[in-house]
Amino acid sequence: DEYGVRSTIAAPLLRGDRVLGALAFARMSEEPYTPKQVALIETFADQAVIAIENARLFNELQESNREVTAALERQTATAEVLSIISRSPADVQPVLDTIAATARRLLASDGGTSGKAATVSFNCPPSMGTVRRRVWLSRSSPPR
Repeated sequence: DEYGVRSTIAAPLLRGDRVLGALAFARMSEEPYTPKQVALIETFADQAVIAIENARLFNELQESNREVTAALERQTATAEVLSIISRSPADVQPVLDTIAATARRLLASDGGTSGKAATVSFNCPPSMGTVRRRVWLSRSSPPR
């Protein structure tokens, strides 16, 4: 061999019937690996598969936990909005403010606004007639 390798040994990293990778070693001397050395690399390969599987399961669990946490945050936010709705049956602005604040928090947004859209009639010269426009009624800037 051009690198001077004379003996090699490899053990597959198997999970069931699926190959995840391999452990491979080389020697510059032309010396066979002993049965104990072969058993040792097979044990290391088995341990590597266990470590790979544990890492995969841990990552799946972390993702599942993130999803559950996000769902709980959404459920809590919905409960907050429903609570405001029940306390403000005649005044929509507290509800809109709560929705905007909750959405900003859940979306990790730097800004947002709440308000109502309304149709307003403008008196114009007779040649134009009445112009009706949808306008945004808000305490801050309109949504973009």
